[in-house]
Parts: sequence; C-alpha cells; structure tokens
Amino acid sequence: MGYQAIIFDLDGVLCHTDEYHYQAWKAMADGLGVYFDPEINNRLRGVSRMDSLEIILEQYNGPELNQAEKLALAEKKNELYRQSLAQMTPDDLSGEVKRTLDALRPGVEVTARACPLLVSLVENGRFRPGDIVAETVVAEYLTPIKAAGVDALILGCTHYPLMRDIIGAFMGPGVTLVDAGEQCARWVKKQLEWDGLRNQRPGAGRHRWFVSDSAGDFSELATVFLGEDIRGGVEQIDITAY
Repeated sequence: MGYQAIIFDLDGVLCHTDEYHYQAWKAMADGLGVYFDPEINNRLRGVSRMDSLEIILEQYNGPELNQAEKLALAEKKNELYRQSLAQMTPDDLSGEVKRTLDALRPGVEVTARACPLLVSLVENGRFRPGDIVAETVVAEYLTPIKAAGVDALILGCTHYPLMRDIIGAFMGPGVTLVDAGEQCARWVKKQLEWDGLRNQRPGAGRHRWFVSDSAGDFSELATVFLGEDIRGGVEQIDITAY
C-alpha cells in the first residue's frame, strides 16, 4: 500500500508544545494567586481542560467560583496558549521531524507559520468573505507564506477550513489548500474498505456526540463547523471511567 499523504499533529509530534501549555496555565494561576509548578503541571497530562482547571483550583483559597467563571478561566488559558504560539518558528521543528519529512519527500521545503488569532476569529463567527478583520489578519499571517512561493498549504487546525474561502482568495489559484480533517476522513474510509469493515447499508447513519469537556461549548462550535444544529444532542462523559 502506497502513501498518498502524511498528516501530522502539531502538539507533541511536529513540535513540543508542553512548555507553551505550562506557561499559559501558570499565567492564569498567577492571576488568581494560585501556586502552580511543573509537578502540578504533570498531573494535567491526558486530562481535559476543565478537569485540569479543577486540579489547579485545589490550591485556590479565594471566593467560590461558579461554572461561568470557571469556563472564562479555561478560555483565558486557551487564549494565552494561542498567543504564545506566535513565538514558534521553523526552528521549533525537531531534527527527527525534519529528517522524516526529507525521507518522505526528498528535497521538500517546509514553511511554517503560527496563526493563533484565526481560532478566535472562527469561534466568534468572523470567517466569511467580506469580513475586513478576518481578511486583514489572514493577509498579515500568510504574506510570508505566499512570498515563499509554496505550492500547497496544509490547513493544520480544525478551525482553519472554515476560513478556506478567505485563505484561498489570498493565496491564489496556484496554491492547493489541503484540509487535514477531510484527508483524515478519506483515509479512514479507504482503510475500512481495505479491511472489509466499511458499512455497506444504504442511507445515512446516526450521529452521537460525546465530549469530555463542556457540552455547551462543543454544541455551539460544532453547529458552526458541521453546518447542522446539534445542540441538545451532546453528552458529557468522564473519561477517567474508561
């Protein structure tokens, strides 16, 4: 079986982002006057965002926080993390990753660019053509990429495909946009066919949505991402029970 494409995750694969997550949590904790160190941070590995917050709040002695305030703190951490990604450069790629990419396609040139503000724009509904703010931010981020003369641009985030029209208009028709999620879905389909596991029954299947974090947050965002209203059909689960 030949490989047509290889898709990498950013966190912990292409780049080590542990320190960025740690610094974001620490900045949030410092703002509350809560002690936070690398030992406590290690307890957050593999833990959902809200459960991570609860671990940090074990050291909190201030006024009781309601759910809305906790959600705001978790979002603050995420925003701090996204802002920190702007510091990343191609030098953050490990030597192993660079050698792997070269082995997969000798002579390949990789140009990377962190675009943290795009996530916030998408989550606030600012991703449609004609939105001057979104178009300005895309131009600011992608001008160096366009100047590098790339022939393909991987939309390496769940949010970026919603800005496909704006990104495509800026990059021009000579650049192929690759939706990482779409390519993953195609690969899964082919893998199921190769293994004889693809469901051959006619008609649409059923969707069930399970999340380990906030069901409300997921419902609102997924409704935008999927183009269908899934609010009311999302169930929160405790992943530590599995």
